[in-house]
Amino acid sequence: MTTTHPHQTTEPHFVTEQLVHPHGIGVGYGTILFRPIEAKFNRDPELLDKLDPYCKFKIGWHTGKSSAAKGQGVNAHWSDTITLKVKGQEIATVKVKDKGGMSLGGKLGKGKIPLSTVFTTKKVTEWISLHKGEKSDWRDFGRN
Repeated sequence: MTTTHPHQTTEPHFVTEQLVHPHGIGVGYGTILFRPIEAKFNRDPELLDKLDPYCKFKIGWHTGKSSAAKGQGVNAHWSDTITLKVKGQEIATVKVKDKGGMSLGGKLGKGKIPLSTVFTTKKVTEWISLHKGEKSDWRDFGRN
């Protein structure tokens, strides 16, 4: 499945593929596989070219993280698969951090992933906008 790159933006962004293995309980229950593919971070004076970014996914109390994309800087790529259980939740969150923590206190951005489409289509590949602000600054996310 191909993805289109989001519009030019001042925010960093991240592409992920999500697959679902539903359980017999009903819609919204099962196992979701997150496959972070790549991230593009803005060239910010505070960012270094040698970032070691990693992704941390969360659904409810379940969390999982990718390996660090060592030395890949502002154009990171991953080949990990993170498996999380979903029990009726509608949103997953992703945080991208720098393993070394040298830039922005290690925080590169965070975003929300609506799960309704993955339960309908069983597989989604999409760009997610990442925001650096406080929680109140990133409540309303749309799909790119």
